Amino acid sequence: MKPIRIFTPVFGNKFINLLDQCLSKSLLLPKNHELVKRCKWTFFLHPSEFDRIMGIASKVIPPEQIETLEADGSMDDLIRKRGPLMCESFVSVMRWCLRDNYQMLISTPDFFWSDGTIPNMQKLADHKNVCVSVPHIRTTPEFLTSGIKDTVKNAVIHPHRSWSMSEFGKHTGSFKGGILWRTVRPGVIAMQHRMPSPFLLNLLPEDTQYFSKKEQEWGAIDHNWAEALMNAGRWRYALSSDIGFMAEVTDVDQNVPPSDTPNPNIPDDFWTQDRTYHLIHQTYNRQFIASLRVGTE
Repeated sequence: MKPIRIFTPVFGNKFINLLDQCLSKSLLLPKNHELVKRCKWTFFLHPSEFDRIMGIASKVIPPEQIETLEADGSMDDLIRKRGPLMCESFVSVMRWCLRDNYQMLISTPDFFWSDGTIPNMQKLADHKNVCVSVPHIRTTPEFLTSGIKDTVKNAVIHPHRSWSMSEFGKHTGSFKGGILWRTVRPGVIAMQHRMPSPFLLNLLPEDTQYFSKKEQEWGAIDHNWAEALMNAGRWRYALSSDIGFMAEVTDVDQNVPPSDTPNPNIPDDFWTQDRTYHLIHQTYNRQFIASLRVGTE
């Protein structure tokens, strides 16, 4: 299998704290760490925060395996232009992975990978040119204080509104948020997720060309680029939390989908946005249902 280069953009106190309390803790889980300790870890950061970030990352892997891309200009500039700058850094790390024959794991500070997820994704990605996604939901910061023994259960116990408002039959935000779920039996949830993010990447040169286009930004990873990956037959999705799962820690007032009831005659109008058509992954993913194990009877 190819080695992995982890890519993490991080800047500002909020995300440095999440790097420490969320992402790093998940990378230190035994099954994840057995793989991660051999990875390279590349950070996109502001130079003023280098020491703090290195202090956290070096508790996970040896310092000689840590790489950095430093943002030019002030912290205000970085925050104001974060979308394009993160995209530029993403392209740079893509090129490093292509040069060194590495896979890339996109892993932002607010991600918490359940134990075993990263090595299992690597097994799924052991095919030419494919990119892998796993089930993931948003959870609130309380998740980080509830223990890490059962990631899925704790994420569901502390749901972000994008999850709690998307339960089947509630008719609140299901279509708007891209998630629809229901409990199919005690301890098991079935989830439809129409906006997957590719996390573990086997890259091709044309991927760097795609993101080098002036109009592309960070958000294209799980939107337009997802469609390109599917059209090329390069997308893979683990459909069970037993294989892989990620909780994305999100403040309760952030990333909340509109809660108005969808028009029953055009229930998917949100997905066209500025287009007159749907991206393929927004319809194709209707065919896949992921199962989440949240406990036993």
